[in-house]
Amino acid sequence: MKTLTALICLMLALPAKAALVTYNFTAKISSLTEQLGNIYNPRPIETRSVNGELISLGYTVKGSFTYDTSTRPSQNPIPLPQGVVMYSDFTATNKLDFSFNQNNLHFTSAGENPYQYIIVGDGSMDGFSFSARIKNNASTSSAYLFLSAYEDIFSSNGIPENLPASRFTTKIFSYTFSDFQGATSRSLTASGEITSLELTSPVPEPSSYAMFLAGLAVAAFAVRRRQTNS
Repeated sequence: MKTLTALICLMLALPAKAALVTYNFTAKISSLTEQLGNIYNPRPIETRSVNGELISLGYTVKGSFTYDTSTRPSQNPIPLPQGVVMYSDFTATNKLDFSFNQNNLHFTSAGENPYQYIIVGDGSMDGFSFSARIKNNASTSSAYLFLSAYEDIFSSNGIPENLPASRFTTKIFSYTFSDFQGATSRSLTASGEITSLELTSPVPEPSSYAMFLAGLAVAAFAVRRRQTNS
C-alpha cells in the first residue's frame, strides 16, 4: 500500500501539460530593404548578398520552430500593452530553424546561446510571435514570426499548445542580417507572408514520460496484488 501511495504522489507532483510544440512553415519574401549607417532610413532593394549568398524578392523560405509551453515569463520584459506577456527562459527548449530554397543560407538558433523570446497577446487583438537572435564576431542575425487576428483566438495570454493557422489574418516572417564590419554598418531585412503553417506531433516533456511510467507501475502493482489475493 505504501508503494502505491508513493507512486500516486509522484504522478500528482509531476507537471502534466508541459510540452514541446513544433510547427513547420514556409514563407515568400515580398519586401527587401537595406539600412546603411545608424540613421534609420531603409531603402527598398531587389537583391543583396549575405555571407556570399544572394537573397532576392520572390525567394521562398522553409523552416520550423519549436517552443516550450513551460517557458517562464521574462524577468526583464519590455513595456507591453495590457494583456500581452513576454516569455524568455534560457533553460527552455525553444528553437527556430530555416533556410532559403534558392541558396545555401541557413539560420538556426540551436547551440548558439541565442536570445529568444515569445510574446502572447489576449485582448482586442490576439497574437503570437516567436523571435530569435544570434550574434557572431561582427554580425547579428535575427528572425521572427508574427501571427495575429482581431478575434478571440486564445483563452488567456499563456503560451498556447496550438496555433490555429486558418484563424490568423496576419502571418508575417522577417529575417534581418546586420553587418558591423567596415566604416559603415549595414542591415538587410527580408520579410514576407507565411504561406503555410503545419503542426507536427507535440513532444512530451521528460516529466510526462515519467508520469506515464508511474502509471504503468501503478497498474502493474494492482494486477500483482489481485493475483496475490486470489
